[in-house]
Amino acid sequence: MFKTFKSIVFQIFENDIIGSSAKESGSLRELIFPNEYKKGLPPQSFNIKIGNVLEKSVNCFVHDCLSISKVEVDKNDIKKEIGYSVQIDTIFEINGIVYYFEDKSNLNLDTEKSKVTFEKVNKILSYLRKRYKNVKGGILSFRFSTSFDVFSVKEPLKSSGFLYGYSDFFNILNINVSKKDWEDFMMEIGEFYINETNC
Repeated sequence: MFKTFKSIVFQIFENDIIGSSAKESGSLRELIFPNEYKKGLPPQSFNIKIGNVLEKSVNCFVHDCLSISKVEVDKNDIKKEIGYSVQIDTIFEINGIVYYFEDKSNLNLDTEKSKVTFEKVNKILSYLRKRYKNVKGGILSFRFSTSFDVFSVKEPLKSSGFLYGYSDFFNILNINVSKKDWEDFMMEIGEFYINETNC
């Protein structure tokens, strides 16, 4: 099943990044480009783009390949309740549990962004808990294997219990993805990017 996920990522990656053309701890760039990263390549905007590719890929994989039910959230209803419009990155229901995730490729957030992200996740989880019996979720990191591996995260996220790594996420789907599997996959993406862009 992880092979299927990987092929989805490569397809979306090619369409969204290849077709369109200083150290930070917690960045996916350091996994994807272990050597080039130290030279400042590719640009920081790559983190945003690869984060978008992985978010699209997760949703496609969960809903289209695994046929897991998507939970529909009324945008007007949630805006009315929490006071502003929000984008919900990943949400689905499996085994009677609604899972919601704010997807992140970089957890190296400044103090203010960390606070805003915490508040957003907390408000969305509260909203969902009023409507569903069993709700879990938080922040899905595409950089770290498990919540225990996450480093350099500022409060209030650090102690929130909201952090999930990619292995934590795939375990929910009963798919085993080891740290080595993921790191090898990230390097495959880096090689693909370099080959396709002549970087």
